[in-house]
Amino acid sequence: GGDGRRHWADHGTRHERELRASSSAKRAFRSVPMSVTLRQRGPRGPLELPPADRRPLMDDAAFEEMEELRELCLAPFDADDPHHLAMLETLWRSALPDKPFERLSRHWADTFGFQGRDPATDVRGGGFVALQHLWRFAATSPTHPGALVRSGFPLAIASINATAMLQSYLGLNPDVVVPALAGAKAPPEVRLSFARCAAASGGRAALAALHAALLHHLVDAWARLELRTTARRLTVMDYPPLAAAAAAHLQRALFFSPAPWDLARVGAALRAPSQPFSLPPADLCCASPIAMTMAFLLLLAQSLSGRRG
Repeated sequence: GGDGRRHWADHGTRHERELRASSSAKRAFRSVPMSVTLRQRGPRGPLELPPADRRPLMDDAAFEEMEELRELCLAPFDADDPHHLAMLETLWRSALPDKPFERLSRHWADTFGFQGRDPATDVRGGGFVALQHLWRFAATSPTHPGALVRSGFPLAIASINATAMLQSYLGLNPDVVVPALAGAKAPPEVRLSFARCAAASGGRAALAALHAALLHHLVDAWARLELRTTARRLTVMDYPPLAAAAAAHLQRALFFSPAPWDLARVGAALRAPSQPFSLPPADLCCASPIAMTMAFLLLLAQSLSGRRG
């Protein structure tokens, strides 16, 4: 109802900080710096939107689309579910059409960029929707997944990260923890713009389009890094800094996308190379229109300063 429309957010911020502060989480993130984890699921909070005096109430269509999308993002990957297993097989055949499907195989690492023989170990971090997003990218990308993986790019890990970044940042899945985001959450105005875009384009299609653009951004960033790194071959250990830069780029691209969102333009902004300046603090992004103008002027000054340097 009305309360739900006024409270779309991830209510687990305090618990997320506690998890990241725990020694076990620190050890996990140090050993696998590109990892995505799920914290224990608590009661689901309602959707949160900007205060009523700063925006019109979300219409029913947008609200219902976001609730449906949130349910999709909360659905875990279940290796025993025939539908989920069928999606794994579909992913396999998108890149290995001549090889018999194998649930456990070295090809998951060698061709798709998973961390081991069992793709379920990685997919669980982003849920079933992360597997759908990876399949969609593998099936439509002009570059074969194996070619990307042979260049050292951890395709599956990067794809799952991109899904998890969007889920966490847009408040679609309060259970996912993405180290690259460092707990950042989208300002209410950004979440509202996404909700309206999802209502117009379809929530699944909008999220998949943003994922594809963000993953293409990571692929392009890897290619540029490869051109600059001539003394050695890139490895998976070169990926975490790119993930951190992509997380900042995600925040910046969505923050500067004018409302109402045009999905193609937002996707183009996400795919574009990163800019050399940083975001203002989150509380400034969520402040009054005057503060929003100050944020823009601050970023503009940083950009001009960077160009003069």
